[in-house]
Amino acid sequence: IKPDVVAPGVGIVSTWLHGGSQSLSGTSMATPHVAGVAALLLELHPGWTPGSVKAALMNTASDLSIDPFQQGAGRIDALAAGRSGVTLEPASLSFGLAPTASPVWAAAETLTVRNDSTAARVIDLSVVSNLPPGSALAVSPASVALAPGETGSVIATLSLDHAPMVASAPYAYAGELRASVDGRVLRVPF
Repeated sequence: IKPDVVAPGVGIVSTWLHGGSQSLSGTSMATPHVAGVAALLLELHPGWTPGSVKAALMNTASDLSIDPFQQGAGRIDALAAGRSGVTLEPASLSFGLAPTASPVWAAAETLTVRNDSTAARVIDLSVVSNLPPGSALAVSPASVALAPGETGSVIATLSLDHAPMVASAPYAYAGELRASVDGRVLRVPF
């Protein structure tokens, strides 16, 4: 899934060479927003890896209710990323191309759930998707209890029944794994 996230990048007032300012748009205006939030996250959590920073940015992004191939995980939310305390890695799931020669196909990915907060957390997992009938993303276990600083593993298994998909669009599946923690929702697109 690309992009990973989106950020404000349209009509951004930026300084201009030799003084003044101009309203500009594009990835060169959005990228500094993401880089700045990443720098703030590393200041808060100096031991985090690049994957941890990416997970915090993606897990807490605001859903724009558009296709994940247009928004990735959504629009970055600096405050939510900084306050998250729990992350899921990898920050997006890709199960690869499903061979259409097999009538039913399955693939699994392991996610690492990390509790960086100072309190115990219970993470409840659910799935929202546009998968065709007979296909599903199963998550095991559906709930994880973690002490402060503890990590756990979750297995996400995608199973596809190709028969309903042939009539529509093959490989046209997407969705998200949702992790509910203390009234907040973290998201992992697939």
